[in-house]
Amino acid sequence: MSSHCLRTTVAVVAATFCGPVLAAALPVFQGEPVEVSATRVPVAVSALPASVTVIDRAAIEASPARTLAELLSLQAGAHVRTGASPHAVVDLRGFGMAASSNTLILVDGVRLTTNDLAAPRLDTVSLPQVERIEILRGSGAVQYGSGTTGGVINIVTRKAAAGVHGNLLAEAGSDDRRRGAARLTVAGPVADIALYADGIRDDHTRRNASETTDLLGMVAGWNYSTGRLALTLEQNSQRLGLPGPRRVNPGTGLDEYGRDPSGSRTPADYADSDTARSQLHWQQALGEAMLYVDVARRDKDSFAFFGDYDYGGAYNSTDRRSLKEQSVAPRVRLPFTLAGQAQTLVVGGEWLRGEVNNSEAGFEAPRRSRQTQQAMFLEQSGVLGPYATQYTLGVRRQKSEDSIHFSDAIPGLSQAHTLSAWQAGLRQNLGGAAVYAKVGRSFRLANADELVATGNRLLAPQTSRDTEVGVEWQDATRYARLALYQSDLKNEIHYSPYDPYACAWGTCNGYNRNLDPTRRRGVELEGRWAVSDSVRLTGQYAYQDATFREGQAGTVPLSGRTVPMVPSHLASLGLSWQATPRSLLAADLQYVGEQFMDNDQGNTLGRKLDDHTVLNLKYRYQMRDITVETGVSNVLDEQYASYGIRSIYGSNYNLYPAERRTWYLRTQYSF
Repeated sequence: MSSHCLRTTVAVVAATFCGPVLAAALPVFQGEPVEVSATRVPVAVSALPASVTVIDRAAIEASPARTLAELLSLQAGAHVRTGASPHAVVDLRGFGMAASSNTLILVDGVRLTTNDLAAPRLDTVSLPQVERIEILRGSGAVQYGSGTTGGVINIVTRKAAAGVHGNLLAEAGSDDRRRGAARLTVAGPVADIALYADGIRDDHTRRNASETTDLLGMVAGWNYSTGRLALTLEQNSQRLGLPGPRRVNPGTGLDEYGRDPSGSRTPADYADSDTARSQLHWQQALGEAMLYVDVARRDKDSFAFFGDYDYGGAYNSTDRRSLKEQSVAPRVRLPFTLAGQAQTLVVGGEWLRGEVNNSEAGFEAPRRSRQTQQAMFLEQSGVLGPYATQYTLGVRRQKSEDSIHFSDAIPGLSQAHTLSAWQAGLRQNLGGAAVYAKVGRSFRLANADELVATGNRLLAPQTSRDTEVGVEWQDATRYARLALYQSDLKNEIHYSPYDPYACAWGTCNGYNRNLDPTRRRGVELEGRWAVSDSVRLTGQYAYQDATFREGQAGTVPLSGRTVPMVPSHLASLGLSWQATPRSLLAADLQYVGEQFMDNDQGNTLGRKLDDHTVLNLKYRYQMRDITVETGVSNVLDEQYASYGIRSIYGSNYNLYPAERRTWYLRTQYSF
C-alpha cells in the first residue's frame, strides 16, 4: 500500500470511527479505576471537570505497545517524539520543543520530570511494572505548580500482592536488542517489599545510537491500623551513543537523510548518566481526614563528549553536570458536608530545592544554578444544588528564588518571584453522559538549565490563561469524549538553538528567551468500545493549533505563524482480539501530521517535517506461568524524521531519523 493511500485510509477510518462519537457515542472498558491520584490526593474520575484518561492493567496488556513511550503515543492529544537520543519526549497539547517543561510526569505521585532540560527517563519504567497510567490534560498548576500547562501524567506502579510472587523476563530483537528483568515481591499483613532489576542493550537502527541501561530498585512498606509508610530506593545508569543529525542542503544537493538515513555524523559522541532516586511516602488517617506526605530526593551525574568533526576534532568538548533535587510535599484531605451534601477540602504545601553544577570544557566557565520554591495551595470540591452539580475551586501561592553563579570573575544573578495559580470548574453528570467546563491560570518558571543560558539576562515567568469545555458519554462497554481547549501564554520560555542574536565569532550556541505571546488551542476526540468479550477498539483524533499572537523574528511578522514542532493532526486506531483464552493479537495505526521544523518560527524555510503513518503489531500467548510475546514496530518500514531543525544559514536543515522496522521476542515466567 502506498504511503499516500495509507494516510488517506487513516483519515477516512478515523473520521468514520471518531465522527459518530457525539451522536452514537462510540464507546470505557469495564474495570476502569474509580479514583485517580494525579490530582495529588485520590479523586473520583466522575467528579473531575477535566479531560482524564485512565489506562488500566487490562488495557496495557491489550495494547501492542512495547514501551511506556509507545503506549502514551496512542493517547488523545499526546505526541511522542525522539531527537538527538532515544529518550522520548511526551508533548501534551502542542508545546513543541518546550514539551518536557510543560508536561509533568510522575511515578507514584513523585516527579520523574527533573529540573533541567533533559526529558524524563521513561525507559526506567517498564510496562510490566505499571498498574495504571493517569493522564490529566490541561493545567495541574494548583496541585503541582510550575510546568503543568500541558497536563500531568501519573504512572502508578504495581503493588505487592499477599504472599511471595515474582517474574523473570528475557527479550531479544532486531539491532542486537537484549533485555533481562526480574521482580520479586514478598507481602504480609504488616510489611511488604518489592525488589526489581532491569537491563537493556540496544544498538537501534542508526550507527552510534547504541543504548545501555541498567536499573535496580526496591520498595519497602509498613502497614499499621491507621496508615502506611513506604520507602522507594532506585539507581539507574545509562550510556547512549549520539549519532547526530543527517544534514540537508538543497543548494548544494547534499542529502544525507535521503542517501544514508542510518548513518552517523558524530561517530564518537556519547552521553553517560547515573541517577539515584529515593522517596518516602507516609499516609496517616486523622479521624475522618487523611494526611499524605512525600519526601523525595534525586541525584543525577552526567557526562557527555561532543566532537567537532568539521575541524578535525580540534575543538572537542565535554559537558559534566550534576543535579541535586529535594522536595517535601504534605497535604491533608478533609471531608465535610455543606447543605447536607458531601464536600472535600485539600490543604497542601510544597518545598522544592534544586541545584545544577555544569562545566563545559573548552568553552564557558563553570556554572551553578540554585532554585528554591515554597508553595501553599487550597482546593475545595464537592456537590451543590438540586441537580448535584459538581464543582472544583483551587488556588496556589508560590514563592521562588533563583540564583546563578558563573565564576569568581563573573558577577552572578539572582531573582525572586511570587506567583499565583487558580482554577475553577463545573461538571454536570446527566445519566450516562456528562458536560464540564473549567478556567484557570497556570505558570512555569525557568528550570536550572534555562537559567544559565540566557545571555546573562533573567527570564520572566511564563504565564497562561486556560479554558476548556468537554462532553463525555459512557455505558458498560463504550466510552466517548470530546474536549475543546485554549491557552493564551505570555513570556513562553523557549530555547533558540541557532538564534542569530546569540552568534559571536562565527559560533552560534543559542540561548533561552521569553517568546512573544503565543496561543494553544485544539480539539480532542477519544473513543473506546468493547465490541464483544474478545474484541476491543480504540480511536483518537486531535487537532492542535499552536500560533504566535504577536511579535516578529528578524523582519518576519510572527502574528498567526505556527509554533515549530507541533503537528496539527494526530490520530490513532487500535484493535485487540482475544482469539482464545490464552492468545491475544493487537494492532495499532498511528498518524502524525506535518510540522514546521525547530528554529523556523517565521515558517519561511519552505520545508516541513513530513507526516507519517506507523503500524505496530503484537501477539501474546499465555501458557500457565509462562507468557511468550512477539511484536513488530513500524511494520511498513516507514522512513520519517521525528525531529528537524533549521540552520541560520540559507535553506540548510538537519533531520534526526526515527526508528525503522524493528521486532522483538519476549518470554516472561511468573510465580
